[in-house]
Amino acid sequence: MLLVFLSSSVPAISGGVKTFGNDALFISGAIASIGIHELGHAAAIELVGGHVENIELFNNGILSAATYGNINELSPRKQQFVFAAGLLTTSMFSEVVIQTKSLHHNAFAQGVLAWSLVSNIWHVKNFYFNRIEEGGWQGNDIDDYERVGGNPHILSAFLLGYSAWAMYRINRNTGILPLIRINLSF
Repeated sequence: MLLVFLSSSVPAISGGVKTFGNDALFISGAIASIGIHELGHAAAIELVGGHVENIELFNNGILSAATYGNINELSPRKQQFVFAAGLLTTSMFSEVVIQTKSLHHNAFAQGVLAWSLVSNIWHVKNFYFNRIEEGGWQGNDIDDYERVGGNPHILSAFLLGYSAWAMYRINRNTGILPLIRINLSF
């Protein structure tokens, strides 16, 4: 539902007319961002000497992403790297979209950028406001990062700081504050 709402204000890529194709590309980019997030976890697992068993994007037809591997066999420091890697990877992809002018009017790239920024904010919000018990909100990368000894406040500050800085730079170039008016064309 959120993806449909976000796509409702996607500007036309060409011709000045909003099209279903642009909406579909935007939503596809947002879903790809979720895949990029999981690939970030998978690459980190492999990089630190672990093994990826499975990457799941859909569970019973519902978008429910997770990466599975032998992460519990890794040292706490390596686990921290793996848990942070998904969010850091999507933030890096966001930066590629911001820095690459040829992607500025691409609906797919706007979907990747928008969902990456939303994901950063969403993870922090869920960590701080949806805590169901002392152990936190099960399934949140920031909660897992804390569980293995990482400082969740530093990671959260980075994610929110990067997202604010990205939106500031987009706003500076367009006069539009992304994610408020949801117009990410710049």
